[in-house]
This record gives sequence, C-alpha cells and structure tokens, in this order.
Amino acid sequence: MYADLGETHRGWDCFVFQRDLYPKFKLGEACIGAPLIGLLLISNLVAYSRKFRQYLDEHLTFHLGNDRSWHDSPFADFAHYNQEEILRLLREIEHEIGGFERGTPPGRYLYFHKTPLRTFLYERLMRAYIPAKLTRPIGKLFGRKRSRSEP
Repeated sequence: MYADLGETHRGWDCFVFQRDLYPKFKLGEACIGAPLIGLLLISNLVAYSRKFRQYLDEHLTFHLGNDRSWHDSPFADFAHYNQEEILRLLREIEHEIGGFERGTPPGRYLYFHKTPLRTFLYERLMRAYIPAKLTRPIGKLFGRKRSRSEP
C-alpha cells in the first residue's frame, strides 16, 4: 500500500503545523470522523498560519475502506450535525479574521452557503459519488486552483 500511488480524493486528512498555532483554532463541538472535519482543520490553518501551503499531489497518505459510508449509515446524524457546526465555526472565524479569500477551501465553502439555492446545489453535489479525479475539473469551474500553495 505504501508503494502504491493510489487515488486522490476531495478531502483533507494530513496536516503539519506548529504546536503554538493550535490554541488559536476554533474547533467547537465538531465530530471527528464525520464529514467536513478536514475542512474545519484546513480552515483554521488558512486563517491562523503565517505561511500556509497546501500540497495536492504528494501521495503521502492512503485510505482503507469507504470514505463516503457516512451518507447511508446510522451515523448520518453526525454528518448533518457537522454541517451545521462547521458552518457556524467558519462564519465565526471569518468574522474574526475579516473574511476568507474565495480561492481558499473555506472561502469556497462559505461562498456556496450564502444563499439557500447554492447551499442546496452544493449539498446535492457532495452527496453524489463523483470520483476525485473527475472533481478536479469541476473544482476549476468554481475557482479551485491547482497551485501548490494558497494564501
């Protein structure tokens, strides 16, 4: 498994940061292991890091099992709870720092949650299983850059 290149996916699951950054993080009562926890962590890094960098194609991690099992499981309540809690936390962070740039992961997420129609469309798109290699072109349409670092 370590030698295999594997497949990319839409989330974030590997983070490296200085320990003194952690006390600044706003994590609320989000559930670890439920959807959007990676978005919350990367949002805190974008907000509070001096030199944030995102590496998109390094093949440093791998997954075992079904990443999307939370959609049709007894744990779907955790997914819904995280959606509400993380949206609240992102808005709180955004208010504190003066806003996220739209090209960042939290900026894109908040952009799609500004109106009920965009929220509805975004949530339906995320529930549909679309392989990650196909979501990269979709991400480009909505402002995702393939750069190795973001502000």
